[in-house]
Amino acid sequence: METVVRERQAFLDGTTNAGTAVGVSHRLFPSYLYQSFPDEHPALATVTRLSVACESCQRAVRAHLSWRA
Repeated sequence: METVVRERQAFLDGTTNAGTAVGVSHRLFPSYLYQSFPDEHPALATVTRLSVACESCQRAVRAHLSWRA
């Protein structure tokens, strides 16, 4: 896992240049791509909401199973 994180951070620290002398920082892309979203980190916010929804559903299923048992 550490290797994946290290590689991801190294990529984000890089730039795209596609053969030109001017490079654009990879760290600028998320702010550009997600500027119209209400959350600063929409993917993280979505995963968090999904996790909360799954936990709620799991509790409901457990309650139903234990009630019927």
